[in-house]
Amino acid sequence: MRRSGGRRRSGGRRMRERMKNKNIFAFLGVTAAVFGLIFASGCVSLEEVPVVKLQAKVEVSSTDGGEAGQGGESGVAVEIVSVEQDTVSPLESPKGSSAGFPSVDAKAIINSGAGGVSYWATEKFKGSGTYDFVLGFDRGREPKKGDAVKVVVRVVDERGGVLASAAQVVIWELGNEGNEK
Repeated sequence: MRRSGGRRRSGGRRMRERMKNKNIFAFLGVTAAVFGLIFASGCVSLEEVPVVKLQAKVEVSSTDGGEAGQGGESGVAVEIVSVEQDTVSPLESPKGSSAGFPSVDAKAIINSGAGGVSYWATEKFKGSGTYDFVLGFDRGREPKKGDAVKVVVRVVDERGGVLASAAQVVIWELGNEGNEK
């Protein structure tokens, strides 16, 4: 048998690398096609969904110098400063949050609960100041034009007890008429 003079044959390795690259491109192509079919079939809708943008103002008055929500004797008041109806991409719609206690919580109730309730939005309680929330809804339980939407904001202490709350009702103006389900 004759040897090749110490030279290695690397044709097999190059072939394997080319096949590997072809497999990667084939996988990416199939993945893109699957996602394209999902979007085309309507399984994933990019139609905008309703949200409530809410700003609340919390005022804390302490009688003993302690912090509200931390066991000190204090008065807490919350006021809803603004409520705005809006729509966002389903990918941007919030699905609730958790901040532990003490916290400032917000939710929206559609038609006294018969039409659904938004996901809870929560921010860590930091004392007096403004708190901004965006409330999203479960698919199929969104407010429709003409629905009464009650927005509730609560300040809760470290044990989850309500220190203050405020509510405001708005008539939903965006979207289709009637509650289609």
